[in-house]
Amino acid sequence: MKPLTLVAKHRMVRDDRYKLLYVPTRTGVRWMLFDTVEDPGEEADVASEHPEVVARLQRELWAWMRRDPAMTERDGYLVPRDDAARLSSGRDLGLVRLEESPAPAQASP
Repeated sequence: MKPLTLVAKHRMVRDDRYKLLYVPTRTGVRWMLFDTVEDPGEEADVASEHPEVVARLQRELWAWMRRDPAMTERDGYLVPRDDAARLSSGRDLGLVRLEESPAPAQASP
């Protein structure tokens, strides 16, 4: 259960204005961006409106996440290094491999 719990953890990075969330799901990783100045309650995902901010913050978050020697990136997920082979073969972790990342989800009204 521990490897699945590590894979399922949400992670985030922020700057002075924006907060980016990494949200792994069974159908892929969802990236959500919030403008904490205009929307302090973080209700509206603005990722589709600011792809350059998403890309910049993704690079920062991945750089930080890869610093953990026990973890690695596999198919867009952060996974325990020991379980990377099982994930890439589609075994055991209960995740679906994606050929490409889905577009960021739109906020619902």
